[in-house]
Amino acid sequence: MSNFEWWTAALKGTRGPIHDGEPMHGFYRQRQQGKDRRTQGPFEPVAYWQDEATGELRCQVNGKSINMQRALEMWPYVSKNPITAESYWHFMDTGKWMDGDDHAAATAKGPEIDPATDPVGSMRSEIEAARAGVPAYKTIESDEQAAKGQTLRSALTALSGKADKIRAAEKEPHLQASREVDAKYQPLVKSAKEGADEIRRALETWENTKREAARRAADEAARKQREYEAAARKAEEANQPAPEPPPPSIVNTPAPSAQIKGASGRTASVSTKPFVVSIDIDKFIAQFRSDPNLTAALMELAQKYTVAGIKVDGAVIEERAVVR
Repeated sequence: MSNFEWWTAALKGTRGPIHDGEPMHGFYRQRQQGKDRRTQGPFEPVAYWQDEATGELRCQVNGKSINMQRALEMWPYVSKNPITAESYWHFMDTGKWMDGDDHAAATAKGPEIDPATDPVGSMRSEIEAARAGVPAYKTIESDEQAAKGQTLRSALTALSGKADKIRAAEKEPHLQASREVDAKYQPLVKSAKEGADEIRRALETWENTKREAARRAADEAARKQREYEAAARKAEEANQPAPEPPPPSIVNTPAPSAQIKGASGRTASVSTKPFVVSIDIDKFIAQFRSDPNLTAALMELAQKYTVAGIKVDGAVIEERAVVR
């Protein structure tokens, strides 16, 4: 493989093995160092080729020849970013990348406001400046526009990460103090609440028991009343004495409570709430088949199974792009 063949294959996504001290001829780009030396600046063009007169390896960065030691040291990093000859010469002629975005390029130069003086204002100005370019990519209509949009997206993602890193660092001392307070009191909070919830569940069970007993007693009383009325009609038709009315139903539990009041502390209120304990799927779907909430829930469930590789009957599947 000639040196240019390695670069040609890399442009197509096939990067061959690389070796220190053996740069492959071609066109590349690398990040400049940021103003604060901790961040990366904009891309700069790099070219490797063989001098036809001397046979020696040559290297230029931004159109200027560099010493060979630096050229060899750069190679493992530069090799990750091959570019077309057209892109290289376009930058050399215009100072702009074909897939570049002006807002992203401005962002790469670093903040205009000194972050040491106003960290929040500096970060805000960087993000606002980058976001000003977003409307240009509201609709993507070409691969060239997509490449530029990805450039700005990448810059905004980097700014988001930068802001979040600063946020986390500034928050950490307070967060650690908060963790220490939680470590002391959360076990106590949890223990007391678990005890209270255990009693609440028992109270609910007792109230449900009383309501069930009252319901059964009412059903039994209604049954006896129907039997009594039927017997009374028959006795009347036969000119017989009316039977004795049924005795009141006996309930072995107290009546359901509206409140539960202890010797001290707050009084608990008791109300009822409907709970679905079973469902007839066919009847449910027949009633709510046109409800968009049901459709959304079923779509979400179908998507979950589809991603897991489970075939979902009735689901229409399309392969769609996911940009990460």
